[in-house]
Amino acid sequence: VLLSGMMYQRALAGPDGATLASQTHLLPEAPPVFDHCQFDALAASWKTEAFTRALFAMDMANPAHAPVMKLEGITERWEPPREEGYDVVRKALASGRFGGGPGKRG
Repeated sequence: VLLSGMMYQRALAGPDGATLASQTHLLPEAPPVFDHCQFDALAASWKTEAFTRALFAMDMANPAHAPVMKLEGITERWEPPREEGYDVVRKALASGRFGGGPGKRG
């Protein structure tokens, strides 16, 4: 599993942090940057557009919005998805070594 630094630090702070630390292999070089979650997998529709508008309308200064944003590691505002770092994931899936290739479960 490839985790962002933020998610890894959260996991280390959790109840199984010591076990995680003892079983983790840290990469000597940082992998390409990619986002741990994206909400753009569905075809565009009025629902996805409304959801996107709602996300981008969130304000860290709003006490109702801040907790959710902080849980997602947001420090200022939501950003559009970055896709350039996913090439390494696509290549790994295309290699067939992970569940038989893209679209297949192992």
